[in-house]
Amino acid sequence: MITASLFTTALFCVGVYETENFETPLSKEYFTEEIRKLRTLVAPNGVSQEQTPTSDVQTVTAEFPPPSRPSAWVTQSEIDAQRNKTGRTLLNYSPEELLKIGMGPSNGIDAYRNKWVKLDYPFLILNKEPSNFLAPFSGHYIVTMNISNGQVIASFDESWEERLIALRPNNRVRAICRLQDIRMTFMFGPALNVDKCELL
Repeated sequence: MITASLFTTALFCVGVYETENFETPLSKEYFTEEIRKLRTLVAPNGVSQEQTPTSDVQTVTAEFPPPSRPSAWVTQSEIDAQRNKTGRTLLNYSPEELLKIGMGPSNGIDAYRNKWVKLDYPFLILNKEPSNFLAPFSGHYIVTMNISNGQVIASFDESWEERLIALRPNNRVRAICRLQDIRMTFMFGPALNVDKCELL
């Protein structure tokens, strides 16, 4: 540690040297040497360089694990099972990804329309469409789920009534549904519209 006397001496030397009318028997070389010592002792971070032996300094290299790849929304076995059992094309995109595609400048959702998508989200609201032969989802149950960038609105026919009415808030809804389109809701923004849903 640098003592107060050394700072005092150094500051005195600098002051004496820079004062034109001060007479002193000390030489210019003396002041220069004192200032050099001070600069040598004090490192930019305030730690003495001469007092820290280089042999004691160890370099520590932080090791970080490689970034893990995000898990696939669907597995290859799920895709194969849908193709082999039902002939359906199960998309390897999540509803969030499909919503992002559909809201993009090219509106690329058309390429995936009538294909099948997997749902796995907490239950939010259950409604039932009124029985009306003019409505495409007459008598169907409509399940609404929140996702990170909007909502999913899923239509189930009446054969799923018993399991749907047993759902409680935040219960997981796991299903396979047919992708239709994207609609804009008044309060919650974009929503992925799917139908012909089947609970898993």
